[in-house]
Amino acid sequence: MKLQELKAPALESLQNIPGSLVIDGTLIPVWNWSSQGRGTLFLGKHQRAGFNHQVICTLNGKLLAITDPMLGARHDVHTFRFHRLERFLDESTLADKGYIGLGLLTSVKRKPGG
Repeated sequence: MKLQELKAPALESLQNIPGSLVIDGTLIPVWNWSSQGRGTLFLGKHQRAGFNHQVICTLNGKLLAITDPMLGARHDVHTFRFHRLERFLDESTLADKGYIGLGLLTSVKRKPGG
């Protein structure tokens, strides 16, 4: 399956949103026995097959955009870069530790044992 680059008009409207936004990835499960444990749809973290979507909302939870699907075995960073979300999100965007290094506002990773 070949996924095309995202061209959703909803993402273009993110440029006009004032204030901070929130981004997180979510796995939408699918029933696909052929990918269990070895295919590109299987995500080991969740132990199931599915598609990764990036969800973008305001601080009060108003949904602004959901990206087109990526294969579930892809991390949030890969999906973020594939959809070129850096065009719309900056250092005021809240994200979890999975987005460290992308110029977003993330929590600090603790050192092991610290």
